[in-house]
Formats: sequence, C-alpha cells, structure tokens
Amino acid sequence: MNQKLQQPEDERQMTEFSIGRDGLRYHYNGYRYDKWQDAVAYARLMRDRPWQADAGGSFVPSKKLAPPTEKELAQMASLGIRFDGGVYRFGDFRYDKLADAVNYAKRDPPRQED
Repeated sequence: MNQKLQQPEDERQMTEFSIGRDGLRYHYNGYRYDKWQDAVAYARLMRDRPWQADAGGSFVPSKKLAPPTEKELAQMASLGIRFDGGVYRFGDFRYDKLADAVNYAKRDPPRQED
C-alpha cells in the first residue's frame, strides 16, 4: 500500500536524497520502492557508506526481463524466490534483478513451518 507523504518534511527528504516518484512508486539509486520509508532508509544507508557509489535520482527502467533459465529457477526454488509479473519476489519484497533477490534470500532464508 502506498502511503501519502507527510508535508513538508518528506518533501525536504525527497529533495535531500534525490528520491523520485512516478505516482505509484518511489525511486532511488536505480531501485523502486512501494513504501516511502523504504526509499528513505536505503538513501540514509547509502549516505552512511561514503565509499559506496550513490547514484541517487530516478529509476530508469531497463529492458524487459527475460524469464529465468532452468538453472536460475533451480536456484530460486532453493531460496524461496518466485518470478511473478516480470519481477523477482522474496517474502514481501520485489526485486528487478535476480542477484538482489538472491543476496537478500541468503541473508534471510525462509523460515520452515513446524
């Protein structure tokens, strides 16, 4: 669910962190976010890492993703990653790049139900 910005502090942060918005999602450093707080949290994290490139600015969509290969599907299945609607999904999050979904899945493996 997309929340409304809190004026004027959120507008100030949008400017400070170069966070874009397309009317539906927030964009920062090549990534899209459904939640304002997620975009700001990532922007703050990048500011705390001066050695890491911080491109900031709006998301530029890449070419349409090709479906995952058989090898990628096997890796995704082992980590609980799905490919749905042209994006990779792990838990409640969407990723445009399989590598990002894999990195997060390896950090936070799915919990086994008893």
